[in-house]
Amino acid sequence: MNGFILASIDGQSGKTITALALLTAFFRNNIHVDVFKNGPDFIDPLLHKALIQENTYNLDTWLMGEDNVLKTFSENSSPDHLQIVEGNRGLFDGVNGTSDEGSTAHLARTLGLPIVLVINASNSTNTCAAIAHSIKNYDPQINIAGVILNFVRNEKHKKHLMAAMAKAGLRVYGCIPLDENLHIDQNLDQLLRSIDYGLTRKVIEKLTETGATNFDIEGLGQLEYVNTYVPSSQNQLIPVEGKPVIAVARDLAFNFYYQENLDILKKLGADVIEFSPLEDQSLPSNTSAIYIGGGYCGYYGDLLEGNGPLRIEVKRLAQCGLPIYAESAGVLYLSKALTQGRYRRTLAAVFDYEVTTLTEIINNGYIEVETTLDNPLFPAGEKIRGVQIKIAEIIDRKKKAKNLERPFFITGTENSGLVGRVYLNTIASSAHLHFAGNTNAARQFVEAASAFKQFKIMAP
Repeated sequence: MNGFILASIDGQSGKTITALALLTAFFRNNIHVDVFKNGPDFIDPLLHKALIQENTYNLDTWLMGEDNVLKTFSENSSPDHLQIVEGNRGLFDGVNGTSDEGSTAHLARTLGLPIVLVINASNSTNTCAAIAHSIKNYDPQINIAGVILNFVRNEKHKKHLMAAMAKAGLRVYGCIPLDENLHIDQNLDQLLRSIDYGLTRKVIEKLTETGATNFDIEGLGQLEYVNTYVPSSQNQLIPVEGKPVIAVARDLAFNFYYQENLDILKKLGADVIEFSPLEDQSLPSNTSAIYIGGGYCGYYGDLLEGNGPLRIEVKRLAQCGLPIYAESAGVLYLSKALTQGRYRRTLAAVFDYEVTTLTEIINNGYIEVETTLDNPLFPAGEKIRGVQIKIAEIIDRKKKAKNLERPFFITGTENSGLVGRVYLNTIASSAHLHFAGNTNAARQFVEAASAFKQFKIMAP
């Protein structure tokens, strides 16, 4: 099969822009691509989908484990397509300073994919070659197939770079000129407020122009690897009976989801139907559970408040015991009210707490989660991995309320401890969990949905 990982030395090499330009180039050449993202990131998959209208699957050896990474990659790779994985941070940067678990290098060893290294070449020539040559020989278990040189100043600079790379024995698969118009806003608040995530017509035209003339598309398309995954009956998911409808909140306000999570719910027998808390005035027909993911919903507080019929329906069903799982932005939506400066917005009020939006999104990175009490996802004592993302500060008005029980104990951040809220069958926290790491979470959620569906059928 054909494919490669696009990696870099650090997070400032222009890897994402390079990946987007490559996607336009392969599309222009009628080459079908399966796209993946190393790491727990939600933003790059949103950009990929906005550009090519295809889902991107996250691959993270720390979150998912090596076997699950192989499974996800294999199941979503077509033999007649080219597989591209966009790396994360620096090539060897993993969960901590002593382990490269979760890193792009670890992923490359797991999948056996060749690596194309994106290098910021703006201020050097021979040094770029020396760095690339050192990385190529740093870990004999990975294959550095070549490089793409970014931020090349002019033809003279390009000529010197090509000569330096040839001397170091490194193949060059592309040279991207320095262009101030070729960028995407790195301010997450601004990017997530945009309906196109910063991929304006002007930016897409510039990406297309860059992709059309600056890459060795034929050479990249011929990079090969061997798919070593062997399906096993032991890791096949058995569907839950009842085919319950799980309504997934998905629009501009709620868009942080691991695609694998939704796939796992479907494999477990759920009928996953998306709805928009911004626009839909009711939940999908026969909803038996709700999944509310993360995103930048605070910016849309007025629209969420304005959709009163949906807010009322969500609260009523929560009071009836409907299973609801909410992450990050879902914590905000289920609150009593949202304060933004001098504005106060009434929300679903499933919980008694109120929230105020933070000035910026706080990503605390990898976390391990252990459940402290039985809830719609897990019995007490189960463990699963994820990331913690906070977009709002919780203000508790009723200090002794029952719904202040904390369902999760998290470790892995500077602020380890009890987090989240639980009320009947509703659970909400700042943790974004990856179900592949422990599919029991997804199974119990689908089982709870199925039980609620049966309860509705039997109710007088």
